[in-house]
Amino acid sequence: LVSEAGNYPGRTLPWALTSRERLVSAVDAWAGCAGAARLRAATGLLRDGVESPWETVTRLVLVESGYPEPAVNFRLMSGVRKIARLDLADLRARIAYEYDGDGHRKDKRQWRLDVTRSREIQGERWSHVRLTVADLEPATSLEAFTSYAHRLRAERLAE
Repeated sequence: LVSEAGNYPGRTLPWALTSRERLVSAVDAWAGCAGAARLRAATGLLRDGVESPWETVTRLVLVESGYPEPAVNFRLMSGVRKIARLDLADLRARIAYEYDGDGHRKDKRQWRLDVTRSREIQGERWSHVRLTVADLEPATSLEAFTSYAHRLRAERLAE
């Protein structure tokens, strides 16, 4: 609804359907109606600059597990050179979390860029965690992913 990212999966219009401000205003106008409290809570979870619904799911899963909220689409720089725009970044622990959809697997050019980019991110002394939809499956992998994230953060902060 509010993303302006041109590469947002499934996007049919080149612009956001609404703004955060208009959405919050509409929710405020529905105060007292059934579901208004849930909508208000959901608007508090919106973040600017998100480019994928799975980035949001990843962020919410981490935060719900007690992980500190990561920065969204953080620009990792080396001097004046941009290394990467990270989906999610734990700035204190220097951990990048990036969701790779099927496009990263199916597109040979994208896959090769991703491999090089991962090496460059790690070259800046960041941990680079790539995940897929399988890592976010509640019944099978979600707990393993969040446990790993917490362990990695603890290790990085202890260094």
